[in-house]
Order: sequence, then structure tokens, then C-alpha cells
Amino acid sequence: MGKVKAAETLLKAHSPIDPLDKEKVTPLHLAAKGGHTEMVEFLMKMGANIAQRDQNGLNCLDMAIDCNHENVAMAIVKSDKWEEAMKNQTAVSKDLGKDTPLRKLIRKMPDVAEKVFNKCMKPNMTNPENSDCEKIYNYEYLDDTFADWGEKSDDGSCSDSIYDEDTHIIKPDVPPYSKDSRILKKNHPLQIMVSSKREDLLSHPLVASLLKHKWQKFGAAFYYINLIIYSVFLTFLTGYMLVHEPPYMLVNYTAWNGTDINAVSCQELASFGLHQPVQYPIALLLFGTIGKWIVLALAIVTTLRELYQICYSKMSYVNVENLIEWLIYVPAFLLVMDWDSCQMSNPHIRHPWQWNVGAIALFLAWIELLLFIRKLPRFGIYVVMFTDILWTFCQFFLVFVLFIVAFGLTFHVLLKNQASFSSPARSLLKTTVMMIGEFEFDTQYTTEITPEGQNMHSDQVYYEGVTYTIFILFLVLMSILIMNLLVR
Repeated sequence: MGKVKAAETLLKAHSPIDPLDKEKVTPLHLAAKGGHTEMVEFLMKMGANIAQRDQNGLNCLDMAIDCNHENVAMAIVKSDKWEEAMKNQTAVSKDLGKDTPLRKLIRKMPDVAEKVFNKCMKPNMTNPENSDCEKIYNYEYLDDTFADWGEKSDDGSCSDSIYDEDTHIIKPDVPPYSKDSRILKKNHPLQIMVSSKREDLLSHPLVASLLKHKWQKFGAAFYYINLIIYSVFLTFLTGYMLVHEPPYMLVNYTAWNGTDINAVSCQELASFGLHQPVQYPIALLLFGTIGKWIVLALAIVTTLRELYQICYSKMSYVNVENLIEWLIYVPAFLLVMDWDSCQMSNPHIRHPWQWNVGAIALFLAWIELLLFIRKLPRFGIYVVMFTDILWTFCQFFLVFVLFIVAFGLTFHVLLKNQASFSSPARSLLKTTVMMIGEFEFDTQYTTEITPEGQNMHSDQVYYEGVTYTIFILFLVLMSILIMNLLVR
């Protein structure tokens, strides 16, 4: 209180309220940096320039945040001139773009950021007493892609407004603060809330209103157009696989003496005369003939779009969803293409390798649909729940695999005479299947005796003591402990 009295005495003696030193620091800056809340409130009340910046471009609010003085930051935000303090930006780096007071508040002082959000909402004054009246939301600080708050005047204030005075809409010639879409996405206040895990801020009415506004004005139309196009692709890809017979179904096993079905050529398949009568000619025409060209066209167009995104986004393009898209469209292209004259003459015959890549494309195509619908409000929460469980599983996947290897190899050396454990690979696969409850105890872990009273070698358990001990450990560890880890 004594410091405030001294400052009041100096001001009464006509001392300047905003004297600048050689670093353009004012008394308000020093008070904010030192955490002197009462002094900050007094200087603001006496008309100190709240927007003044030092030589590094920092104003009093920036300094309070950087020095972790939350009380000072809250006092500035509660003042009548809070918007002047919010309109500031400092360059961080070429890769990170700009930093603003709101971004700092989200990272360091979420309670103060929430206060800013509250002040960005006000009721429509046409009927303020009506509790159901509409609210006016100010997105200027939350969605500042086109804002330019750099210092352009001698008094340390920001540049002119980017909004048209009559329509209050952003002027058409205003560019974004960065041409790099990666920076715009990574440095957006909404993304900072996500990375900083500010759940309370993300659920704030101002944020919800902004997301709803962007979805209705921009996102919904683009999303549904893409969803319709992808649904067409998925429908015809699925239909194409279903109306065609796999290569192994086309082989005349009476005439075929080969040992490897995957080595059968198109000419050999055609020579078998195959062919069972076509049960659904309309479906074959729609999905087999017309659908082939639809799948081919959409696969090519989407691949070209992905190549453009690679050139534009560069390393930020690399993510799981884009990888899945490549593993859908490239195999789909390979599936429907005719690669030799035999297939051109017999367009419904696919090589074994084509059927393999087609199966991969079909599986991933339906998984991609799951990723599509996660953006829908009604179904998205369930997809998020699934991905959260999957992420939990991935976190202890290494431990999980080591348990499978330990039990799988042990079962292999103890039960090698049985078909399910005859090789290490089969044993590991069988052990994985056993985790979901498919133990087949009577078949795998008991000795079968023929009606003649003889033991069958392929069903014999030769080392019962060790085998049953390992099996009981498997029941406890894999079926109880590890499964419960998914709940945590």
C-alpha cells in the first residue's frame, strides 16, 4: 500500500505515468513483472497505457504470464481495457508462428483464460432480461488466424482492425498470419487446449459455439461430400469382392494336379471352364463391370489428391490415417486392373495375388469408415472410446507380446505332437486365440484313448505335471490379470 501511495504522490506532482527507459519498459511493466497487483490496478486506473510494449514486443499481460503472476494477469483481464492487453503477438520461431497472451494463458493459467472466454460472451442487448435471449460471441482472440497484432505505431499499440466497420466481417484482402497450414493448425488456440489437456476450456460455451459455427459454415458440407464419395467407393469395392469368386473357387480340382493353388495362372483358371452358372447377373453387371471402373476412377483421383497433400504438407502428412488411405486405394487399384490379355478376355478372373491385396483393401476400407464417422457428434464418442482402449492396449503391447511368446513356445515344446502346437508360429497363434477363452481343454490338454484302448499320439499329453502347471499360470496371468489392464 505504501508503494501505491508513493506513486499517487508522484502522479499528483505531474510525473509522467508511462515514462520509457532505453528498453521501452514502463512502470506498469515493472509492476506486472514484479507481481505487484495493487500497483498494477492503480496504474491502470490512472490511465497507464496497457497496450505499451517493450523492445521485445511484450506488454504488461505478457510479462505477468511469463513471470507466473496469476493474480496480476487476472487483474488485467478484469479491467475495462483488457482487450487492449489481449491484442498482442510476439514471434516465436519460423516453425511455430506467433504467440499471443491467450495462448500463454491456455498453457499456464487456464483459470484466467476461462475469465477471458467469459468476457467474450454477452447477451444481445435487445432484450437482456430474457434468460432465453441469444448471446453474442466474440471469436477474435480464440480464432485469430487473420489477426495481425504486430506493433506498427510509435505508441506501442497494435495495427488497424482487420474487420470491416460496417459488416464486422474480416476484410477480403486480409491474409492469414502464416501461409503454412501446419503452423496454422498446430498453433491454433484450440489445438493448444488439446495438447495442454485443458478439458474445462474445451467444454466452455465459447469454444463449443466456435466449433459449431465452423462445422455449420465450413465443415459439414465438406465432410458429407467426402463421406458420400467414400461410401460410393466402399459400396462398389465391397460389391466387387462379393460378386467375384476367389481363384481357389474357380479351380477344377479333378483336373488340377498342382500342389500350390497360388501358382495357378489366369489361363489355367480359364481352361477349367470353371465356371458355375452366374446366379446374380444384375449384381455382376453392376458391381463387377460398372463398379470396376468406379473403383478404378475413385482410386486414381484419391491417389492424386494424396500426392498433392504430400507436396503441400510434406512431413506433417505422415500419420496413421493417411497410411491407411494408401493401403486402401493402391491395393484397390491393383485389384480391379486387368494386367494381361487373359484378364482382358476374362475380366472376372483375378490372380491370387490380386485377391490377397483386395482382401487387405476391403478390411482397411471398412476401418476407414470407422474413422470417418468419429467426426459425427452422435457416433464419435464411441469411436473415441474404442481408440482410447486401443491406445491403452498399445501402451503395454510389448509386455503382452512377451507373455504370448513365453507361453506359446512353452506349449510348443510340451505339445508339439498336436497339430495346433506343431510349429512355433502355430503355437503362438493358438496361444493368442486362447486368450479370448478358446481353450479347448478336452481336446488339447487331455489324452484321448481309442475304443481299442490305445492312446492316440497326436492327442497325447506326455508331460502332464508341467503342462497343467503352465496352463493354470496361463489362465491366471493372461485371462485375468492382463485383460484387467485394459480397464485401467
